[in-house]
Amino acid sequence: IDIVCHSSPRLLMQLADDEIDMTLATETATPNSAERLMADDLVWVGCRGGHAVNERPLPVSVTDGACIFRTAMLGALEQDQRDWRLIGPVGNNDAQLATLEADLAVTSLLRSTVPSHVSILPDNIGLPRMQPFHVNLYQRTSQTNDIANELTNHIREQFQRRFQAQASPMAR
Repeated sequence: IDIVCHSSPRLLMQLADDEIDMTLATETATPNSAERLMADDLVWVGCRGGHAVNERPLPVSVTDGACIFRTAMLGALEQDQRDWRLIGPVGNNDAQLATLEADLAVTSLLRSTVPSHVSILPDNIGLPRMQPFHVNLYQRTSQTNDIANELTNHIREQFQRRFQAQASPMAR
């Protein structure tokens, strides 16, 4: 088993090219070709007790130009007419979290993925709300194999176990 971590658009291209057997993608909707495993709020995140959130223009950290969260963050800031500046791309999630811990920027993450050493910024801090996202499961439709099918079932079961008790943000 090889595990590949990239942006959702890149993973979906790899799946279409039959380079991978299945993928999880973070998207704003669930196409017919996918199975929605969960919906979650995209939230603003920053350093605990940090001040980057008060800077003008707002420093925003991104990992990858293809990241769909980048589009959501910057679109929300533009719609809110909030000045911002990019910090990065910082390369990967660990580097991005380091920019938050150092209070160099803010970013967005799915609520369920925010590590305990950074803070979800409160709604009253003045940052615009962002739309919820779906975590979608895609499988190769041709040349499937038993190992990939078993892994897919395991991932599905783990999402159900972990998130079944949580209320869907789509219902709010």
